[in-house]
Amino acid sequence: MKRMAWAVALVGFFSGIALAIVQNKVPPCITSLMDIFSLNMATAGWLSSIFSVTAMIIALPAALLLRKFGPKASGLLALASAMIGSMVGILSSSVSVLMLSRIIEGIGVGLIAVIVPSLISMWFPSEKRGLPMGIWGSWQMVAQATTFFLGSNLTLKYGWHGLWWFGLIITTIAALLYALIVKSPPLEANYADVEAKNIPMLEAFKTKSIWLLGGAMCFTCIACFGFATWIAVYWSETFAWDIEKANHYVSLIYTLEIPFVVAVGWLLDRVKNRKRIGVLATLIYCVLIFISFQMKSPSSIMVFVIIYPIFEGALFTIYWTLAPQTVKKPELAGVAIAIIGTLSNLGIAIGPPLAGAIANAYGWGTVAIELALAAVVTVILFSMTKIYPQKAVDQPLTITMDTI
Repeated sequence: MKRMAWAVALVGFFSGIALAIVQNKVPPCITSLMDIFSLNMATAGWLSSIFSVTAMIIALPAALLLRKFGPKASGLLALASAMIGSMVGILSSSVSVLMLSRIIEGIGVGLIAVIVPSLISMWFPSEKRGLPMGIWGSWQMVAQATTFFLGSNLTLKYGWHGLWWFGLIITTIAALLYALIVKSPPLEANYADVEAKNIPMLEAFKTKSIWLLGGAMCFTCIACFGFATWIAVYWSETFAWDIEKANHYVSLIYTLEIPFVVAVGWLLDRVKNRKRIGVLATLIYCVLIFISFQMKSPSSIMVFVIIYPIFEGALFTIYWTLAPQTVKKPELAGVAIAIIGTLSNLGIAIGPPLAGAIANAYGWGTVAIELALAAVVTVILFSMTKIYPQKAVDQPLTITMDTI
């Protein structure tokens, strides 16, 4: 059973990476898109983040789809939507059609962001979720590292279409693996039966902790995705680098972030007060995100590249690990994750265009202030979040006459 749990989690993780690659393919070729479609920075930011508007809208219905059709059918729908959206994007010749393709692709991320954490909650007890959630917490980082690492070469050889074809190929591979391996655990080994038909969903909506952690995720994403979309452009302009060199340094950030999030997940399985670690990591992140758009010396970049991913990665790992514990009843975990996913996608949608508009109007220094303020709000909201004890949610569901 343990092997099957990890097999399901890892295929879910790979599927999330595939969809996140589709999501994050714009920033590495954003200057090329701006030239081809004559876009300003604010509009280009929307090309990156409009994807997340759909993801935000679909996250809550995702809990209902998960409940009605289960994680397998819902996950395949997520991957199929990204494949269809990618094809529409490849065939597009105008920015309006390209925007439409991004909306279609966004359905996939909105679904998978709920499905995979729910799968982990189903297959792993809460005291063992730190490591798989830590690995899951790196899905966006792996995708960002991949797209920034390959983006310049693919764009140079094939134009912006190169990243669209790459996303289509990897989501197709993920769909095949998902169809073969992913399934729900048997009821007697299910630690969060998100498919139960009698889930009191209204109770989840009334739970304050879900909204507080969701708000923290929202403001974290405003900061993180504002950073991810524009930092390469800032470095390119400030240090007179070509965009390929700037993208290389960004790819290093997200490559280093991968082992860090796994290490944080491993640590979370061995500490009692996970929330305290989260507050400390978020405070340090406030300082780092403020520094990011203030650096004036190229010599400081390498130090930043090493330190920044430790704390950005820690935030997502800790938040996703604690998300199922914002509710008292384990069967509400899927709804909690859906609400938190909706708010995180709201942050992803706001972050890039807001930072781009501020950079256009007031310069990069003001972007640093905006992102740091978002991180400060994150600290406040996360500090107020109540995390229910593990003992309240770590027992597998038992079969009784009431559950049959």
